[in-house]
Amino acid sequence: MSDKEVDSDLNVEDSPGQAKIRKRSRAPAMTSKEKERFLTLVQKYKNILESKKSDTATISKKQSTWKILASKFNAEPDIYPQSADKLKKTWEI
Repeated sequence: MSDKEVDSDLNVEDSPGQAKIRKRSRAPAMTSKEKERFLTLVQKYKNILESKKSDTATISKKQSTWKILASKFNAEPDIYPQSADKLKKTWEI
């Protein structure tokens, strides 16, 4: 085993005498083009995404809408792919 081993998914480094340190990989910050595209898509689905209802049907509709939004967002060229959950968290901030 070498002095340092790095796991590509978690960036785990193992040095003699030290505990393993886990660092998550971070996605790059959204560019202005990505933000513009994201906001355009959110505006298109705003009536569903900002619905105050909390019944099962509405929650299901919101989840599927975030997935649709993510697939349309990721279909654009020169855009770093984002998951539906990541885009939802970005909107909530």
